[in-house]
Amino acid sequence: MVNGADLLARDHGRSRSAVVVDRRRDGDLSVGRHDRLRVDSQASPYTAALLFNVAASIYWIFRHGQWGSAGIVDFVNINIVALAVPSLAWLVLEFQVFQKSPMPKRAGDWMPVHRMAAVLSLALVVLTVAFGLESQLTGLALRATPWIGWCALAACTALVVGCLWDESASFAPAGLYLLGLATVTLIVVQLETPPTEMLRIGAIVLGGYTLITGALFRSRLQLLIWLGRLGAPPRERSTAAGWLIPANLLLAAIVLILGCAADFRFAEFGSRWPSAVAALAQAVAVGLLAGKSRRFGLRQIALVAGVIGTVLGAWSFLPIDVEILNRLVVLMIALAAVTILLATVPGKLLVPRTHGRSRRDRCSRPSSRSPHSRWRSFSLLKSATIYRIAKS
Repeated sequence: MVNGADLLARDHGRSRSAVVVDRRRDGDLSVGRHDRLRVDSQASPYTAALLFNVAASIYWIFRHGQWGSAGIVDFVNINIVALAVPSLAWLVLEFQVFQKSPMPKRAGDWMPVHRMAAVLSLALVVLTVAFGLESQLTGLALRATPWIGWCALAACTALVVGCLWDESASFAPAGLYLLGLATVTLIVVQLETPPTEMLRIGAIVLGGYTLITGALFRSRLQLLIWLGRLGAPPRERSTAAGWLIPANLLLAAIVLILGCAADFRFAEFGSRWPSAVAALAQAVAVGLLAGKSRRFGLRQIALVAGVIGTVLGAWSFLPIDVEILNRLVVLMIALAAVTILLATVPGKLLVPRTHGRSRRDRCSRPSSRSPHSRWRSFSLLKSATIYRIAKS
């Protein structure tokens, strides 16, 4: 940098235009040096993360026999750990050092390395779990070490949980939802059950997951308050409803399909009733999504899920080779039981609440007439019509 004394000595005896040109050139050099320093400070975490993964990959290639197998799944999981664990340190540095620096933020700045690592590790975890599920369904042998897979899942989960404190990381809640789904899928894969048993186990596991996520969605306000006390930035409650409700409805439909398939696939009662209970539990799961807001359609969907679950539960007591007529009889009995049950339920539990009307509007609207008054009006209209016909 050029100090003030050097500028005065250089500008002595020179014209004003030459002085302006030299000072402008010094300013451009200072700005260029500042931009290079800015780019270097943003690229350094990416370079460090890349070198750390390269070192972990080289070590695993030559020393994998001490820890796991030489399969591609273990190689990817080790790289997930090597990417997610150091990114936790970069996350702390981002909030404690980088965001407190006097250097202003610009629109063209690089994404923080912890955010990129969270997205990449999440995608890799979902990919490896899906690959394991595919190999389980097809019966192919998969070389993978279980504890390494759990380490990768735990490291990625810790990083995505840390991203809840990053206000710009809007993907964190959806990422935790995917990680939870990957967790239950990994449990099913590591049970090493036959492909035919995947129908029953998949219905039970997914049914429990929809119940848990529905309960968390119902208590999301308390969760946001708890996270706010821990220093997490505030998030909108309505943003989760845009993706979680369709996702849980899709999982509920899958559970109902798996329950129907299990009822026609297994002959033992002990293998059929758990999937029927899981299908019946989807009525509660969808009802949790509706909550007190009474979203239009969700309570009706919960009712349909309850009817299907009741029918599957009744069918589970029948032999698998029973005639279709017997199934239809049981279906009619189950529907009659559900109808009697719904007749005792208040209608306001199934009809969504009308929003957007003030108390004055509700009071000013004339109340609906009783059945007796409506019948009296109909009788008067009928008598007047007959009188006119007779008179003409």
